[in-house]
Amino acid sequence: MLLFLVLSWSQTTAQEPTILDFKGEWKIIADESEFEFKIKNMWLFNVKGTMDVSDGSINFNQMNTDNFVSLTIDPSTINTGNDKRDDHLKSEDFFYISEYPTIEYVGGEVVASDGKNSDYMVKGTLTIRGVSHQKNIPISEITYINGSKDKIKITGKVTVDRQKFEIDYSGMIIADEAKITYTIVAER
Repeated sequence: MLLFLVLSWSQTTAQEPTILDFKGEWKIIADESEFEFKIKNMWLFNVKGTMDVSDGSINFNQMNTDNFVSLTIDPSTINTGNDKRDDHLKSEDFFYISEYPTIEYVGGEVVASDGKNSDYMVKGTLTIRGVSHQKNIPISEITYINGSKDKIKITGKVTVDRQKFEIDYSGMIIADEAKITYTIVAER
C-alpha cells in the first residue's frame, strides 16, 4: 500500500517546466510586459523609470536562429516620474527619439547560463540610437501564467553600458551602466 501511495504521488506531482516545454510561436503582450531601469545619477542616488514594449514575438521552435526573439521597445514612453527629465531623456542628448524611435533586440542562440543569476542566456543583437551590439540577455524564469499553457511570463535582469550605444551625455555625472529588470508576457 505504501509503495502504491508513493507511486501515485510521484505521478501527480507537477514538475517545473523547462525551456523545451514552451514550443511554438508566442506573441508578446505589450501592455502586460514591463521594462524597468535604474541608473546612478551624480553618484548619490538612482534614477528609476520604465519604458513600454511596443511589439515582439518569441518562437521556441527556432531557439538557435536569429528568429527566436524579436522585441521592440518604445523610448518615447520613458517615465521617470519627472516630466522635465523624461523630455531630456527623449532628446538628442540621450535616446534621440525623433531620429531613433525604437530600441530593438533580435536573437538568437539560447544557451545554459551559469545558474547563479539565471538558467538560460539568449545571444542576440541590441540596437539603441541606430548602434547595434551583441548582447546576451539572461532569462531568470519562464513560467505559465495561472496554469494556462497558452500564456507565459519571462523575467530577468541585465546591465547595459550606455556608452556603447553613443549615449555619452556628460552634462551631469551619470553612471555608464543601467540596470534593467524585465517581465515579458506572451501568449500563443
